[in-house]
Amino acid sequence: RVPTRIGVLSSWHSYLFLNKGLRQKRSRCEMHELDYNHQLIQKTMAPDKPPCTHSLRLSAPVKPLSLPESYVVVHPGMAGSALNWPLEHYQNLILSLSRRTPVIITGTAIDRSVLNPLRENLSHIKNILWKNESLSSDELLITLKKAEAVFAPSTGVIHLAASLGTPTYGIYSPVVVQRVERWGPRGPKTKTWTPQVP
Repeated sequence: RVPTRIGVLSSWHSYLFLNKGLRQKRSRCEMHELDYNHQLIQKTMAPDKPPCTHSLRLSAPVKPLSLPESYVVVHPGMAGSALNWPLEHYQNLILSLSRRTPVIITGTAIDRSVLNPLRENLSHIKNILWKNESLSSDELLITLKKAEAVFAPSTGVIHLAASLGTPTYGIYSPVVVQRVERWGPRGPKTKTWTPQVP
């Protein structure tokens, strides 16, 4: 009874249930996920409207956070939708950064398998601030916005930081369906790396 049913035509049932569908081969990674979604909206809902892009603007008041004057954020965890950088590489990155500036580590309970070993190995470094599992959504956004830079894998935090205009550095998997070309951050100050592996 839903009059307009929009989506990607892929599985057999999508042809049966969708009346405004679009055939897309997303697994080929020929464009960014955002562009695939804009294409879907344009073809099915708003053919005359060009896609728009927006930056995140923070306007909601939040309680003051005790943050260093300058710092970088490292968010090493992810939910597992793509391959992540090895733990020892994150450890070396955090150590290297902490010699120059305070490093804030962020993460959620899902990231414990990455964060717990890192904390065990780096707990003696005073220039590292462990904010994982302690920031609200608003506090995380403020922390990302005020950072000099944010380092993260293919996860939501890198997209939030990029949208806020913070310099972001992403580490992406070379697997075709996980590539930066499809899932990379979009923003005015982004840089990404993909390890060259067989």
